[in-house]
Amino acid sequence: MAGTELLGEEVLAETLSKGGLMVKGGLKSVLLAGIFLLALGTTAMATDITYYSGDIWGGQTIDVGNIYAILHYDEDDPYNSILEIKYETEDGWLLSECHLWIDDTMPKQRGSPGHYPYGEEDINDDHYSFEITIQELKDRFGINWGSYVFVMPHCAVWLDDGDGIKEEGEEGETGFGGTVIKPKRGSWYGFFGFELTEPEKEPTRTLYEGETRTRGYWRNHLNEEQHGDWFPVTLAGYYIADVDAAIEVLSKPVHGKMWWQFLAQFLALYCNTQAFGDLELAYYDDPDMTGEPFENFQVQAIMDSANNYNEYTDEDILEEAKNVMDAINNNWESSHKVLWWEE
Repeated sequence: MAGTELLGEEVLAETLSKGGLMVKGGLKSVLLAGIFLLALGTTAMATDITYYSGDIWGGQTIDVGNIYAILHYDEDDPYNSILEIKYETEDGWLLSECHLWIDDTMPKQRGSPGHYPYGEEDINDDHYSFEITIQELKDRFGINWGSYVFVMPHCAVWLDDGDGIKEEGEEGETGFGGTVIKPKRGSWYGFFGFELTEPEKEPTRTLYEGETRTRGYWRNHLNEEQHGDWFPVTLAGYYIADVDAAIEVLSKPVHGKMWWQFLAQFLALYCNTQAFGDLELAYYDDPDMTGEPFENFQVQAIMDSANNYNEYTDEDILEEAKNVMDAINNNWESSHKVLWWEE
């Protein structure tokens, strides 16, 4: 929507009503809210983030190229990440100079581009970039991760005749990137804004060193004196009244009906979470498989999902859940680890 003229209350009111935003405080508040909606860019999570992509306007109405705000993220040192404001002209237009105003507050007038914090002259090219580290943004402007950033990118352009040299008589224009603003007083300008969003980091994963016990262990060691307060419990709709009832479930034939195999492993997992309190917070992931059921689920989330099953659930689904819980119950004794911590 770059290039939109913000000239009157009716235009702004219509724009804001279409956006579903209601503001208070009269024309001034409406104006600022409208400008913000029109100029605010969007973000996307990646190692390189393009926060904003828009037009460069020469003389308010001529589309002479594009302006970009791109983050080059340094995972090892996030404050060494670089915010690039990139100018690119097209259709024969070249840059003679560029000046960049940047802050965490919205600009309300053009000011003097020659006094902007960043500037370069005698460019004579169809592209130019300012590159600023996040540390510098923080030190100079108080801009940090999560801040809103407002950019007023000025340039002077001319329509080249093909020799790449600015000569007298060739058409020249003042240019700004972003949304064109025509204040009632003062010179026109353009700006855009975006949120300085830090990319999500891959979680640090470490092996879960806690204990688990197998179905067979709990069948042989479950007793009223130590474990009586774990019951009654209902798992996947099946009521287990006491320790004797639990042992009966755990003693079902290993190769019997899939429902009983599933329920026995579910009960063993329940016993493990009762015995080892941090287990329910561990993450399940078999490193030798991809796309398996419950991949990267916490143990508690796996149990919550299993509680939605019953004896009429498809046997293939029960078997998948049974195998996952069996692997978790065997995690401590097996060399094949499937439980992890994520930080």
